[in-house]
Parts: sequence; structure tokens; C-alpha cells
Amino acid sequence: MKRAVILPSLSALIIATASAVSAAPILSGDGETWTSALVAVCAQVGGGSSCSGTTVDINSHPAWMDDSLTVPLASWVSYADTGYGGSALAPRAGDVSNPVGHAVIMEILESFQGVAGGALSVRFWADDTLDIYYNNVLVRAAVFGQDICANAPIGCQPGEYWDLIDVTTGGTDTIRMLAYQVGTGPNPNSNPFGVLYSGTYTEVEQANSVPEPATLALFGVGATVLSLRSLRKRTAGPRPRR
Repeated sequence: MKRAVILPSLSALIIATASAVSAAPILSGDGETWTSALVAVCAQVGGGSSCSGTTVDINSHPAWMDDSLTVPLASWVSYADTGYGGSALAPRAGDVSNPVGHAVIMEILESFQGVAGGALSVRFWADDTLDIYYNNVLVRAAVFGQDICANAPIGCQPGEYWDLIDVTTGGTDTIRMLAYQVGTGPNPNSNPFGVLYSGTYTEVEQANSVPEPATLALFGVGATVLSLRSLRKRTAGPRPRR
């Protein structure tokens, strides 16, 4: 009777694994820079036809997403104290500089060094709305309807947000946000302005695990047995009939 030789398969020896190498937060409130080309904004922070600075944390409107619940922990931010009860009013719709609410109040740029196959996941809120560009491609356009926030997936209430989920291609990756003020309220209590975003960039490495020495030895023994059986068949010749 023939005896079967059982060998571990090659697919069992080489197992593909995925392991997270490192994760970096991408969030508002960690010292990002804002820029603006709106004269009315620049007049509030020192003047000029263009201006820039580091974002400031602001108080959120009671109806806004509670930034203390974001993971990673982020903050509502603006170019000045334009939050609820703040000291500055962002140029509102109807002003000379923002007649119909379509003027860009401020721009925020996030950049990071990515690797091919990295995982990007960032969630955005805004009052009132945002254009979002990923690597200079518009991935979510602002919507200019107005309720408490803009009536759009990018809003300010807990259920009003937009998720950027993508895979990096390597090199310097950028997220650019253009923020708009659609509201017409006469003060920051009735017409606050700000941006909130929170997420992570994670490098994920695909690697083949190296088989344990004992497994390699077992594979080697099995291969040797097969070779010997094949050699014996070639040298022994045909069996005599009984």
C-alpha cells in the first residue's frame, strides 16, 4: 500500500501580514497657519491686501459639534476670535467685501509627507461651509445654503460633517480648506465663524512574514523525502509480477 507524504504547503509558510507602522494626527488647533486675501479680514488683524497668521481657538456655538468629543482631540479655530461670544465678526454676507457670501474668508493648508499606500481619514465641520482640496483636486465643494450652518454635508452640527477617506500616493500630500461665511447675523453670537477638523494619516506596510526555523526545517525534510522517493522509482525498475 502506498503511503502519502504530507508536506506543509508553500502558501502556509508565507503569510501576508499588514501592520501599522506609524500614525500622525491631522487636526485643527495644533498651530496651523491661515491666509486671507480679503481686505476686510486683514483690516481686523493689522491691515494689508493679504495677510496670514496662526489660527486661534474659539468658543463653539451651542449648536455646533462639541470639539471635546473629537478623536484625535481638535479645536474649533479661526483667524481671530470669531466664535460664539467672540470679539470679532467675520465679514458677513451682504458686506461690501462679501456681498453674497461667496468670498473666501480664510484658507488653511495642511501638508504631510506621505508614502504610497498610506491611509488618510479626516472629518470636517465648518460654519458656514468649505471647499476641500486634496492634492490640489477639489474633493468637496462648498454649499451656500444657510440654516444654523450651511445646509450641506459640511456643516457645524454633530450630524453635519464630511469625511475625506483616501490613500496616499507618496511625497508631500496636502489638504487645502477654503472657508466661507454665508450668514448675515450682526454679531458673533448670531453669526459665529470657524472650522473644525480631526483625523489621522497612517502609514501601512505590507510585508511577508519569515517562516519560523522549525517550519523551514519541516519543509526541507518533506522535500528531501519526495526527492528520495522519486530517485528510488527511477533506479529500482519495474516490480516483478507475482
